[in-house]
Amino acid sequence: METLTIAAIVTFTLSGALQKLGEQGLEGTQKLLGQLIKQKFPTIWQQITGNNNEQEALPEVIQSMREAIESDEEIKATAEKLAQENQSNQEVINITNNFIKNAGVVNQGIMNNNKFNFD
Repeated sequence: METLTIAAIVTFTLSGALQKLGEQGLEGTQKLLGQLIKQKFPTIWQQITGNNNEQEALPEVIQSMREAIESDEEIKATAEKLAQENQSNQEVINITNNFIKNAGVVNQGIMNNNKFNFD
């Protein structure tokens, strides 16, 4: 799975869970990944917890998450596990696909929009 896709799934899963349940409601892999991000990348944690309803901020948050995944093996392994756990979650799939379609993502995980260029 492409790192960009993993980053999008992780961002949507964490932000959705936080929005619905709050930090205390995170369990299992979500909770572990949340703790790792909060500890190692507090700025990204702030982005996730502070931008739950801001669609304009999502590309930046996903790019930050992608960079964290690529730079930290523990976060990468946990993020991959969370993405795999959510591969059959239709709500996550729909949100991710809609975001990718609307953000201008083209084949093989390359995203181009007016603010960011992910490749």
